[in-house]
Amino acid sequence: MVHRRQEIYPTISLLVGAVAGWLLPGAGYFLLGEKKRAIIIFVTITLTLCTGLYIGSIGVIDFKGPAALYVKAAQFMNPPIVLILGYHSVGRLLFNIALESQDDLADDVLADGLRQEFGKKGISLGQGATISTGQRANEWLIHSNNRSYVVKEEWNKLKETNELNVYTAYPVHGWPNEIGQIYTMSSGLLNLLCIVNAIYAGIQKSNFKILKLTDFFG
Repeated sequence: MVHRRQEIYPTISLLVGAVAGWLLPGAGYFLLGEKKRAIIIFVTITLTLCTGLYIGSIGVIDFKGPAALYVKAAQFMNPPIVLILGYHSVGRLLFNIALESQDDLADDVLADGLRQEFGKKGISLGQGATISTGQRANEWLIHSNNRSYVVKEEWNKLKETNELNVYTAYPVHGWPNEIGQIYTMSSGLLNLLCIVNAIYAGIQKSNFKILKLTDFFG
């Protein structure tokens, strides 16, 4: 019976260490008692992730966007904070406008009718407001006063018709997008490497704190 418990609890301990390392970079090493290494890993991965976000904005983490699957998988290995960032990068629905306004989105200059639609919702678009196509089909980006809004043509199940929905947005294009993705991918892959290494070190080290749970059932 004791032997069976000694087999079960090390496995649970290693899983706990792996999950802890994903939740907080370096946590797996902290549980191993290697506090200095844990601090170094935490600072390195956090700075790498923050650098990517600084270069490309939250918009580089978009799990619903057109990015390749390997990009999303690598970013997912970052701490769960990326899930929160990914949720907010999609944008928050503000309001919807008439589908007839889609013709106004074809111009580079913001039409008065579209400007009035935003004005009804308390959003004042500056004179220098511009329109550009988004990264997906039937999607447009409106830039004004250092803020951005994304307009999407989407199907409304209740009304059984298409409509234009306006969301908050964190658009990013070109080199900032690519460099931001590289940094956020690198931080995720580094975290994955540290998790795997912490598990291996946990197997090798006899002073893994959680492994000593077996002492209470000896």
